Amino acid sequence: MKRIYRNKKGQATVEFALLLPLMVFVLCLIIDFGWIFFQHISVNNTSKECARYASIHYEESGYQTEVLAIAQAGLTGVSPNVAISSTTETITAQVSIEVPILTGMASTFFGDDSLDLSASCTMRKEK
Repeated sequence: MKRIYRNKKGQATVEFALLLPLMVFVLCLIIDFGWIFFQHISVNNTSKECARYASIHYEESGYQTEVLAIAQAGLTGVSPNVAISSTTETITAQVSIEVPILTGMASTFFGDDSLDLSASCTMRKEK
């Protein structure tokens, strides 16, 4: 029995062309979710830093401008909104930002070109 071999020179090219859009989509999702996760961690850390500074310096005048400067230094590339509230024993710092979606692929899940992230931290007043 004689075997008949067919020409398979273009098979790998066709398979690559079929899988390339899926691989690019997954790569863009990885980039977007990594960026969003990084910004989420940055917002959490910045809210802790702002609350810590405010819990130590709450008696000083103008400490809120310094808290805003700390938030802007901790979150580069975005403009943070900082809200400070206090009770007799605690002080709370809430930081929120609007994170742009880098590649646009994650907007298929979120439905917008940006995502709002916020974090708050409450600390006991010192002194």
